[in-house]
Order: sequence, then structure tokens, then C-alpha cells
Amino acid sequence: MSALILAVNPGSTSTKGALFRGDQLLKEINCPHTDAEIRACGSLSGQTGLS
Repeated sequence: MSALILAVNPGSTSTKGALFRGDQLLKEINCPHTDAEIRACGSLSGQTGLS
């Protein structure tokens, strides 16, 4: 059985994610972020929740 692979692509206006089993796509999601949500973070480090 092939390994499960979770791919996460955080972008400037959305975060995309996909779940693969080997090279087969099982699930794909796109989470858009509004300008207000991005501004609320204040900075790149604020977006991580670690600041």
C-alpha cells in the first residue's frame, strides 16, 4: 500500500491542501482568505500564531 501524503500550500490569498495516496489524489481543498483576515494578522509572523 502507498504512503499517505498531505500537501499544504499557504499562499498570499488562499491556502490549498491535498491528500494523496501515492500519486492518486484523494481530496483537495481551497480555503480563500479575505483581505480583512490577512490584515488582522498584522504580520507574517502573526499568521503563524507563534508570535
